[in-house]
Amino acid sequence: MENLNRFCTYAFLREDKIPYYIGKNNGKRIYISKGIEMPKDKNKILILKENLTEEEAYKHKIYMISIFGRKHLGTGILHNRNDGSYGNKKIRKRKNNINVKRKRNLIDCRFGKLLVIKELDGKRKPCGSLSRVFLCKCDCGNEKGIRISDLTTGRTTSCGCKTRKHGKRNSRIYVIWRGMKARCLNPKSPSYKNYGGNGVTIDERWMNFENFYEDMGDPPDRMTLDKDVIVKGNKVYAPGLCKWSTPAEQSVNKMFTTKKSKYVYVSWNKIKEKWQVILPINGKGKKIGTYYTEEDAAKVVCNYFNINLVSILRKNWIPPSKRPLHKVS
Repeated sequence: MENLNRFCTYAFLREDKIPYYIGKNNGKRIYISKGIEMPKDKNKILILKENLTEEEAYKHKIYMISIFGRKHLGTGILHNRNDGSYGNKKIRKRKNNINVKRKRNLIDCRFGKLLVIKELDGKRKPCGSLSRVFLCKCDCGNEKGIRISDLTTGRTTSCGCKTRKHGKRNSRIYVIWRGMKARCLNPKSPSYKNYGGNGVTIDERWMNFENFYEDMGDPPDRMTLDKDVIVKGNKVYAPGLCKWSTPAEQSVNKMFTTKKSKYVYVSWNKIKEKWQVILPINGKGKKIGTYYTEEDAAKVVCNYFNINLVSILRKNWIPPSKRPLHKVS
């Protein structure tokens, strides 16, 4: 009696004796899967291995499929057709073209600062495959061999000159450049509200320190970077719009940008962007509140001293300690 607990693997062959289907079944019986046509010639049915366990038969089937083709939707090997024929010549020609791997020509192509000159001998990867290598010329004049994968993925865009250290990391010019970027780009910077938050930007060229240093050079002693001397109210750090200024020149600029009240004890709050009142109470300045208009803040001062608006103008203001005493009759 046939042992149904043992399995075998089999193959259906074409005219050229190449398998177009490989399967497994109990004993020596052949069962046809859906969509697969059995060869009419019994000589084209080949038993590959028999007397196997189900697990051994499954592994052997997968191994044979990996050699002759690939599994496709449960219908066995995908070589051409499920009935063993090749179909028409057009289909065969198209499938042959799919398997042709065309080499990509990168000569005279540009990747960042690199221009591809010619192809060199390939380099062997750790996995054993061969990687194509191209000789590239950088804009700085250096030539270097670079793998095709590093070029096409954008991993390498220069010979290394872009990341080369400039040697100015601890210099004063570098600290000034970092400070400029922080107050314009970093919302956590204390000065961001008055610069980046107020629309002040940096020219794209100056995002690179080498370009900034080339345009401005080393700062003179006791001078700082100023963007408002050449153009009043300028909001862009850019070449031709900035210069090194003395503290006196910087203070003149603040006169045009800082709001100053014409009333005493009234000042402008930069953070809240409102007028505030700070009164001398018990020998200390005490903040009373903030107001949308300067006049509203001034009225609070008038009520505190019990005088009119004209009296608290800075040009008319007389401190209480210097006021003449009124004689009581």
